[in-house]
Amino acid sequence: MTRPEGAGGPPLARVHGPEDGQHAGAHVPRHDRVLEAGEDIKFNAPAPAGGYREYLMTELQGIGAGVDVPYELLSGDLSNVNYSSYRAGMLGFRNTIERSGG
Repeated sequence: MTRPEGAGGPPLARVHGPEDGQHAGAHVPRHDRVLEAGEDIKFNAPAPAGGYREYLMTELQGIGAGVDVPYELLSGDLSNVNYSSYRAGMLGFRNTIERSGG
């Protein structure tokens, strides 16, 4: 919350003392407060971290390799394959399953 007075203006929240039964400096939220002239509320808007899709894909590829399941079958993500590469991967997976008696 900002005020036009800046840092030297009056405090924005009531500071409780030990006599209130709370720790000194505790903030009690007020939902009924009306903003006065010149006051504004600004919310934090962090930038997206980015790269999460690639991170998740790498993690799922590692899991798939560990349990002998193709990434595409594990995740359902077919965005990086064409028919031929998917079929070749599935044939290898089917052969592994048939050899294991599954």
